[in-house]
Amino acid sequence: MLRWFRKMGAGYGPRLNQILRIYWLALLGGGIKRFPSDDNIPRLLNKGHEKMRKKYKDFP
Repeated sequence: MLRWFRKMGAGYGPRLNQILRIYWLALLGGGIKRFPSDDNIPRLLNKGHEKMRKKYKDFP
């Protein structure tokens, strides 16, 4: 894949970073899954929210 981006010419690094950022945000937001049975992200988010609720009483 890196070769394919390099063939696009100058500025391939920032373009690749943008695509990876979009993918990562979609994973974190639950918009996509790494594979059909992937449920790690919601579980991790729930644990993070639980910790935030314990630390900050006004956390939703």
